[in-house]
Amino acid sequence: NGEDAFVLLWQFFVESEVPLGSIGYTPKLTGEIIGPQNNFYQLNITPVSHPDAYIYMGNESENMDESSIDLVIKFDLRNADQRHCLVGQLSQVNSSGSEVDFSNYILHQTKDRTVDFWIRIPSSAFYRLHIFKTNANQPNNDVPVVYSYLIEAPPRSSHYKGQVHGSFPYQYFPWKETGYIHKPIEGKLKCAKGSVNFQVTLPQAVAVAVSYGDKWTALEKSNNVWSADVDLPMSPELKPVLCANFDGEPERYSCLLEFDIIG
Repeated sequence: NGEDAFVLLWQFFVESEVPLGSIGYTPKLTGEIIGPQNNFYQLNITPVSHPDAYIYMGNESENMDESSIDLVIKFDLRNADQRHCLVGQLSQVNSSGSEVDFSNYILHQTKDRTVDFWIRIPSSAFYRLHIFKTNANQPNNDVPVVYSYLIEAPPRSSHYKGQVHGSFPYQYFPWKETGYIHKPIEGKLKCAKGSVNFQVTLPQAVAVAVSYGDKWTALEKSNNVWSADVDLPMSPELKPVLCANFDGEPERYSCLLEFDIIG
């Protein structure tokens, strides 16, 4: 009964349905905090879809409207500062703790101050998803991590969507502040198709177009969706870029999404 003595009051037996080491290794996350970071809840940002920071992909991709996506993680920013936006960074974590960047397998989708991170899994592995809070006036070296996820994607009989569909279009920073693309979402467009229908929601835009080389195709707005059939270039050196005018100045367009062309 000394001061340093302890008495066992309760113990738990934990049974896991996930086979340990199904990937063949466990990632080293030295000093890392998974989940909400310091001051996260003071920002009035709410994790909607995955409050648990550990995500196990299981045997099938999550059931969702978009069949070419493995995972969708949602955050609600309606009560947050209007200047705030969220940016995701996806990294594959190897057994040694080293990381390989796969951020081009994330598509940022924003609608009504709700941010969706559409994720394709490139292959079976562990992944870390960092969520950063930023805005247009914030220096790149002063962007804090506000939430982190650990994603386990074990081997399985069916392919992950990232193995089938590849990466998303390259996303410029203005896209990550606002915008929701309905189609196309593939990062590589086949020139053999001849043309592709573009559909995008950009509430703050006054004009939207797709350009490459000296070709310019304006999109028309109907029911808050900008759309047009765009002829694709035959050369992979020409990359179609979705761009938008937000202030009415005729010569001022912001690049939003950039697509590669393949045969």
